[in-house]
Amino acid sequence: MSAPVFPDVHVPSGEPSAQGLEQHEPLLELVKTEQVPNVRPLTSTSPEAEACRRALLNYIDKSYCWGTAPAKKCEIGRITPFVSCVTTLRSFAETRNTCPKTVPFRGGNFTMSGQGRTPHPWEISLAIVSPWQECIEKHEVPFTSQVARCGACGGDGRVDCGTCHRSGRVSCSTCGGEGRKTFERDGQQVTESCGACGGDGKCTCSRCSGSGQVTCGTCQGAGQLRHYVEMTRQYRTLKHFQVVDDILDSDLEPSKIEAAPGVPILDFSAGSIMPPVGYSPPVDQALVNINVNTLTERSSLGAYIHQQRLEIKLVNVVRAEGTYKSYSFYWFVYGTDEKIESKTYPAQCCCGCLVC
Repeated sequence: MSAPVFPDVHVPSGEPSAQGLEQHEPLLELVKTEQVPNVRPLTSTSPEAEACRRALLNYIDKSYCWGTAPAKKCEIGRITPFVSCVTTLRSFAETRNTCPKTVPFRGGNFTMSGQGRTPHPWEISLAIVSPWQECIEKHEVPFTSQVARCGACGGDGRVDCGTCHRSGRVSCSTCGGEGRKTFERDGQQVTESCGACGGDGKCTCSRCSGSGQVTCGTCQGAGQLRHYVEMTRQYRTLKHFQVVDDILDSDLEPSKIEAAPGVPILDFSAGSIMPPVGYSPPVDQALVNINVNTLTERSSLGAYIHQQRLEIKLVNVVRAEGTYKSYSFYWFVYGTDEKIESKTYPAQCCCGCLVC
């Protein structure tokens, strides 16, 4: 057995090798030869079944408020062990996109449009961030600035007040614009002049302080605007994975298997990685698929990939079937930390009342 070959790529020392995989020989052979473990009927007292029961009880105790009776008392009919091979390709990518930007102009130095050649976004020299550190940066594209009078206010920096419509006065909120108030005193209706507006029915507009105009919201009072092109540089991680599992068509979501810890087969990083070969046909095809998906996403984003990391791991999964009070259910135990997944567990509430 030899380690996967990466064309034109030197695998540094310390990466997994054939010798380093000897302790996982049975698992690796499972992937390379597509051997399928036999489904073995087991009694509820078998060591494997009791291990599944113990994992379920630990999970209920730590994670969920499910009832414990079905886990403790169920009769385990059989367990099905299998191995899933997870291939994951992460790509540390950079994208550069531009968009027009407008800001108020109050003077200052900048590179005017026409003073030099406007560079392409990828021609702008910028410091490269460390791999796998995602971030977003904003940069002005040189030689794209133009200063123009604000069209909203005509360069005055102020516009008509929309509350009082330039009159500087608004209807009195106390008297409703009537100038007087009517109320009852000693059983009689009394009308008096409104003290808030002095009987005029109008008050000074609080928005413009009576001037009839407010600061222009477009130029923020500057009267001029600077138009330029802004470039957004973003570092992100593109992630594509595929779970190879021809042994059991289960409802265990691939994303949960991918997130579970397993037995590492390969963990390799390089500037650019070609799909390795030499595993079973389904695994080889999965490696091709995630590479194609990465290239497709990179093309759609117009991204440049700085670094890639390929991981292959094996995740042990066991499907246990049980019966409790004539109710059949099953659960999965997967990953080296014995995660649990069950959509048919009969007591999925704090009091365990679904099946009591």
